[in-house]
Amino acid sequence: MIRKCPRALLLLLVVLVPALLLVPSSSRADEDGTVRMSGDGTVRFLAAIPVPGTDTNTTGGSMYVFDISWVDSNTHRYYLADRSNAVVDVVDTARGVFVKQISGGFKGFTGDNSTSGPNGVVVAFPWLFVTDAASRVVSIDLRTDKVVDEASTNVGDELRSDELAYDPEDGLLLVVNNADTPPFATLIQVNKETGQLTVGQHIAFTDATNGAEQPVWDRHSGRFYLSIPEVNGPGDGSGPHGAVARINPATGEVETEFAVDFCQPAGLALGPHQDLLLGCSTVFDTAGQAWAAKDSKTAAPQHVIMDAQTATDATTPLHVSIPPAPCSASSTRNAKA
Repeated sequence: MIRKCPRALLLLLVVLVPALLLVPSSSRADEDGTVRMSGDGTVRFLAAIPVPGTDTNTTGGSMYVFDISWVDSNTHRYYLADRSNAVVDVVDTARGVFVKQISGGFKGFTGDNSTSGPNGVVVAFPWLFVTDAASRVVSIDLRTDKVVDEASTNVGDELRSDELAYDPEDGLLLVVNNADTPPFATLIQVNKETGQLTVGQHIAFTDATNGAEQPVWDRHSGRFYLSIPEVNGPGDGSGPHGAVARINPATGEVETEFAVDFCQPAGLALGPHQDLLLGCSTVFDTAGQAWAAKDSKTAAPQHVIMDAQTATDATTPLHVSIPPAPCSASSTRNAKA
């Protein structure tokens, strides 16, 4: 549900996560608009960046519906999958200004996330890879902003391809279809010279009962990792058991699934020391049940840190729990993007 919590708790969440991943997060803007990192760990609001509407906008002329974003630190560009406008928005992260919108024949917002797009974005300059509904994946040349190739992860499937990750060493994309039953991932070979896409092996997650979410690539282990919110559960986001799957890109084999309980892991980020930060999509209570406004038990939100280097022992990951604080419910329970 949407919860109104004391400011102290919200500040704790903002400060704690960068500290755990050892990523300095504060910044300042010079007179010329360039954003500088201060390195003291403080997170500060700099500015709001307006996003213009397009002729293909489906949400009243403004940007209300969006999905995944990606930062390319080498070119100082932020890319956002903008469903409202059926484009990818581009922001200059060094100067904090809106740059442009890239079209790719995307579905836009249809009223149902499962058939909308764009969805996932990832950059390996000069290529921008974007997923879309109807199981579509496109490769865009950022030097021209033109689509150079597209592929389907499941021909005839109107549901979306969603989140994705890129292995730059082998030129491989792992693309997830999270809305299918069961959800599955597809390995796609990328021609690094031309951006052409060649569909490879499909990987089904038969025990995943609430979709499959964010993949990441870890160059040290040479493996993809993928968050699985719910394993063998009821399928409504309340099952207590989830996992992180480790995938061998050479064989497409799911080598193992590392158990993550009372979290419904969705978000997944790789830190500089091969630490995986999991974003929990459901808050559970102290009795191990999905928390709701009418719950008589105390909410027990947590963040989970998992060491990707010692994955053989990851069945007992480090859980960083945030102590519960008094909260009031203002509307419906927890909603997932």
